[in-house]
Amino acid sequence: MKEEILNYPLPTVLDSGSSSEVAMYISSRIPSGVDFKVMVCTTDDPCVVNQKGAIAQDVFIASTVNIYSPRKFKIFMWATS
Repeated sequence: MKEEILNYPLPTVLDSGSSSEVAMYISSRIPSGVDFKVMVCTTDDPCVVNQKGAIAQDVFIASTVNIYSPRKFKIFMWATS
């Protein structure tokens, strides 16, 4: 999945309706009643999502053995009910 993330155009937004491997992986691991959005953006971009009650966590992803493309992977989650 790291290589998939490093190949996304910037910025990229994924959510529970996205068909990417990353979105499907996250969807399969969060409980019902929780929704999410992922932003993949440049390292200096604040990657903001306007979602009331959302919590966020981000990580820096820089490279694989073959690809160097630093970016921020930020996930937002919130209760749907």
